[in-house]
Amino acid sequence: MATTVVVFGATGLQGGSVVKSLLAAPEKYKVKAVTRNANSPAATKLSSQGAEVIQADLNNRESLAEIMSGAHACFLMTKTDFTAADAEEMEFSQGHAVVDVCLFAKVKHLIFSGQPHVRRVLGAGARHMDAKARIEDYINEKEVPRTTVILPFAYEHFFGVHKPKKREMQTYDIAIPIGGTSIDMFSISQLGDAVKYILEHPNETINKTYCLSADKKTIPEIVGILNNHLKPYKFQHSEIDVSQFQRLPFPGATDIAHMFEFLNLATHRYNMVSTKKLIPNVLTFDTWVQQNKEEIIVHLDK
Repeated sequence: MATTVVVFGATGLQGGSVVKSLLAAPEKYKVKAVTRNANSPAATKLSSQGAEVIQADLNNRESLAEIMSGAHACFLMTKTDFTAADAEEMEFSQGHAVVDVCLFAKVKHLIFSGQPHVRRVLGAGARHMDAKARIEDYINEKEVPRTTVILPFAYEHFFGVHKPKKREMQTYDIAIPIGGTSIDMFSISQLGDAVKYILEHPNETINKTYCLSADKKTIPEIVGILNNHLKPYKFQHSEIDVSQFQRLPFPGATDIAHMFEFLNLATHRYNMVSTKKLIPNVLTFDTWVQQNKEEIIVHLDK
């Protein structure tokens, strides 16, 4: 009999990766794919692939209870709305609600996409990380059987908030405030493989935390890889410090600046060895760029 797994954020990068991996084994898994808009093209596609797509409001506990009914496991990722003044409390409240529902439904395994505490270390917060750290504290307080996965800087961030900035024709700047420190990296597309391993090895993985890392590179090394594979496009390291970054004009700039300040302290240890056990074919940044050249170029030109 197939195991029912509830996946939150199913149409996003993290949840989408988890859904894809589980749907590849329909004899093992039945997927309840939770999304904010069940009529979106991404949700419709998941439905056509075999997922049970469910629209849900994370602020409505009654609807969450219905979703969790009969579920063996749950993958939970929470989203930060940087435009909201109470972004951290809003995210924490939503995660808190899902944890309570998991308890009520007696879910056997909660896999949580977490992050470490930043405010405790720096004295200044990164709301997207601190909210998740507080949710994990609550999970542990309630003794929910859980596995936490902590993602580092994602390769896919070069499609979004860290998209290279065009300087001139086919020349781009990469401005990340990490100084000369090497940064752990990972492709979100492979998160689903890690979650699948975790689900299939509960005796090994329950009550464990996996700090994922597929590669570790400095910004100049990242620039070199992009230049090597994306010719005639050219990339260069535009040095920027944390104080300059937090003044950039987009929501969450201060939070992300504090995140990089935290990562620069190297107090948090990611682990390539344990990551490779979960994902034997884990992608280095070089390999990922080679495999995604066309998509990277499309995003550059947008």
